[in-house]
Amino acid sequence: MDKIGRDSKQMIEVIMVTFFKIYFLIYLFIPVICSSFSYVAYYPEFILANVVLFVFGMIYILWLVYNREFTKRNFIIATILIVSIVGYSIFYIQNMHVIKWNHELKNVILSFSIVVLLLIGKNENWIEKRKIIQFTTACILISNIVGIIIYKAGYMSIWFLNWKLQTDTLESGKNYFGEYRFNWLYFHKSEYALMVLLFLAFLLINSERFFEKKLRGTIVFALGICVLIYSLYISHVNTSIVGGILMIVGKTVYEMYLRCKKSSLWIKTIISICSLAVIGSSARMILEKIARERNLSTLGSRSEIWKASIKVLKENYLGIGTAYNNGYRIPIVGAFTVNNAHNVFLNEMLRFSVPVGVCFTIAFVAIIVISLVRNFNIFTVSIWVALLAAMNMDYCMLPQELSMVLIMLYLIFFYPKGKKVRN
Repeated sequence: MDKIGRDSKQMIEVIMVTFFKIYFLIYLFIPVICSSFSYVAYYPEFILANVVLFVFGMIYILWLVYNREFTKRNFIIATILIVSIVGYSIFYIQNMHVIKWNHELKNVILSFSIVVLLLIGKNENWIEKRKIIQFTTACILISNIVGIIIYKAGYMSIWFLNWKLQTDTLESGKNYFGEYRFNWLYFHKSEYALMVLLFLAFLLINSERFFEKKLRGTIVFALGICVLIYSLYISHVNTSIVGGILMIVGKTVYEMYLRCKKSSLWIKTIISICSLAVIGSSARMILEKIARERNLSTLGSRSEIWKASIKVLKENYLGIGTAYNNGYRIPIVGAFTVNNAHNVFLNEMLRFSVPVGVCFTIAFVAIIVISLVRNFNIFTVSIWVALLAAMNMDYCMLPQELSMVLIMLYLIFFYPKGKKVRN
């Protein structure tokens, strides 16, 4: 009987891990989405990766119950997320007569439910034994290397819409946007840049795993950093390029401080001065580059867009529903209009109502605060500065990105590091 029980547990775990890996493969290589709306990116009614994630979630619940692998370590953050999403759901349903689109509610419930399940479960054993970190790293790097090859071949993006492959060339992007940019598998360059930032943070947070393998690991790590930084560069998202450099500098300074923990004060002072000099000179060069393309006094017109968006929210407390990006334009001072608030959290309010957006914002604020309380250092701060800059400057997290964003945040900030695997 014991052997049958062990075999059943192993089978459940193998199936669970298989679906988890399939989720990453689909998201990073063939992220199919379907919709009856003309603006598919903003109104996905079917997300293939999330279907696989749902199956993973069902099997994961069975695995949790079967193995009783629960942890109280993340009780507070899990509780806050549950309360936030319950509030989100209630306000969303109450406002359905304005929103007129229920698929985002399903997407948000699924995405946050998966991360809550991961938070309450003890995952070190199966993640380490099944080499999930290594598998995810390989998928990320291969996907972005393929992306770079596609870019060199003259393409701006590749989309899998309604089960059909669609492409946009760099030249068409140049004619429309006035610049060469790269979106890869995403609909906008800012989406791609946000995901690359998360992948870079994931790589940096797991750097010790690479260095344990000495030469081979060091080469893979260095290659990974180069691939992701170049990916940011070709995306042409200046905010995220700055964020990527900031994360690398933050990681470098943090590691230097760790290695010089017992050193004298003057050595630490020299490290601090050199670090500030590197950050300052890098920031100056990048800001000069941005200033040639954008008006820095208005953050590239972002401050004006945010003011106008807040004005719209005051007049439309319940949001604008499916009018979003479907004919509705936000009027900006200076006789121009935009189709969105260029801010993830303001857009959530604009699309689904202020109460819904507030609940969504509270969930992310909780993740940020608790992750920093647990591990406050220059590196973790640099990650959040980079991510928040990206999320507050553009609508860079569409419905199809949410689940991956939350899973990456779990692996970066909440997955225990340095745990041994049980035999």
